[in-house]
Amino acid sequence: MANTPERLASLDSGAFRARLRQLLVVTYGCWERAQGTGLGAAAWFETLAEAVQAEAQDWHDAMALCRFAYIDEPDVLASDWATEALDRPCCPGVIATAVDALRPESLRSIEAANAFWREVRHLLRESEGLRGHEVMDVLRAALTGQSRGPCLGIVGALLGLDRTRQRLEEIRECSAPQ
Repeated sequence: MANTPERLASLDSGAFRARLRQLLVVTYGCWERAQGTGLGAAAWFETLAEAVQAEAQDWHDAMALCRFAYIDEPDVLASDWATEALDRPCCPGVIATAVDALRPESLRSIEAANAFWREVRHLLRESEGLRGHEVMDVLRAALTGQSRGPCLGIVGALLGLDRTRQRLEEIRECSAPQ
């Protein structure tokens, strides 16, 4: 079956990680971006690799799913879906609530990040009546630019506090009333 794409989820995790590491170094010049996160380099890479292997259909898809973690310019990330999500009327409130709630401990681990995003979602449900997907779509669009990828707990832990805050602040500035 020469035309059948390689199923990444079925690959041995060690083989997947070795190949992913090579591709990341070729594409981005490094295999990890753990600086400024609560994760060490090896744990950072393992977290990314596990999430990507579970979701990616092929190597091209795997690299697309990794992109948010390596690119610093969020405008480079934006898909049509992200542009639409960030144009929603709820966007300024969602972004402001997330930025205002961010604390140094908010994204120190996947568990802490999951709890943080859940807290933001609950705050916005109580204060604005927003549904979970309305909140999470805006946050995912601001942080990754894509409609799919690792859960936001993993995204937050991989980006760390400073990179997450920077992306949210840039969206806040763009969505502020003129």
